Amino acid sequence: QLPAQEPDGKMELVLCLLDHKQDTLWAQLKINRTSRGQGESFLTICLDNITERRNSEERLKYLAMHDTLTDLFNRYYFNLSLEKLATEAKQHAQQHGLVYLDLDHFKVINDTFGHQKGDEVLREMSALIKRRVRKNDLLCRLGGDEFAVLLRNSSAQSSLEFARDIQKIIGEFSFQMQDQRINLGCSIGVSLVDGSAATAEEYF
Repeated sequence: QLPAQEPDGKMELVLCLLDHKQDTLWAQLKINRTSRGQGESFLTICLDNITERRNSEERLKYLAMHDTLTDLFNRYYFNLSLEKLATEAKQHAQQHGLVYLDLDHFKVINDTFGHQKGDEVLREMSALIKRRVRKNDLLCRLGGDEFAVLLRNSSAQSSLEFARDIQKIIGEFSFQMQDQRINLGCSIGVSLVDGSAATAEEYF
C-alpha cells in the first residue's frame, strides 16, 4: 500500500504467478504515484516478467552450495551447517554426529584409469552413501575423494554405527575396468558435536 500521507510514493512487489500451463512465472510489479498539484495525482504501473532473471539467480545460489560433479552439498555449505549445529548443540544441550571419510588410494584410480573413470566412481560412491543417509542428515563432498556427513540428533554410539555401515558399504563396492575388478576402502573419523568446543572447526 502506498503511503497516504505523502503526495508521491513508490511500491515494488515480486509476485509468483502461474500461467495457463501451471508453470511458475515471476513478475515484478512497480507502482509510482506522482503529484501534479491541485490535488491531482497519477499512477504509473509496470509489470515485468523476471522469470529468467529469477531462475538464473536461483541457479547461481544452488551452484554456490553444491558440488557440480556429484550434486551433493559442497565444503562451503558444510562449513555453514557445522557452525549452525555447533551453536545449536551449545545453546540447547544437543548432540550431533560428524563423520569424515576419504577413499583409500583413490589417486591410483585417477592415475591408472584416468580422471573420467575416477569421476564416475565418485558419482557411484556418492549415490551409495546417500542411500544410507537419513532425510535430516547432511552429506557433503568436501573435494577430491573427501566426504563428510552431519548426523542430526545422534549419539556417539549411533554415529559410530553409521560410520561402520558406511565403511562396510564402501568396502563391498567394486567396479570392473578392462579385465580387473577394483575394490575400494576408506578411512573414517567420527566426532561428537556436543557444544564442548570453542569453535566449530575444533570438531573437524
